[in-house]
Amino acid sequence: MDETPEELEAIRREADGIDVHQYRKRFRLLGALAMGALMAGLVALILWMLDSKRNPCERVRDHFCKQDPAGLQCKSYVGVLEESRAIPSALFCQSRCRARSSIAC
Repeated sequence: MDETPEELEAIRREADGIDVHQYRKRFRLLGALAMGALMAGLVALILWMLDSKRNPCERVRDHFCKQDPAGLQCKSYVGVLEESRAIPSALFCQSRCRARSSIAC
């Protein structure tokens, strides 16, 4: 302890400027960012799962009925949708939809 009082005062000022919780704050921030990214990914996954659950013929029918509710294509896809619900094979519906239109089912 050969420091003079001026040197001790300088050491105290330097010590007061050091943030002892710097790393804890940094890791909390990184954890919060990671949690936000995880939640965004979870929401995207849920939305994708809900969208892929729908019948492909239903998507095509919704597209055409949104354009022209009284149109011929809207009315014809109502029948195709009923057939696809009677035969619950996604392969049937996809082949039937693609044969009738160029919209991706």
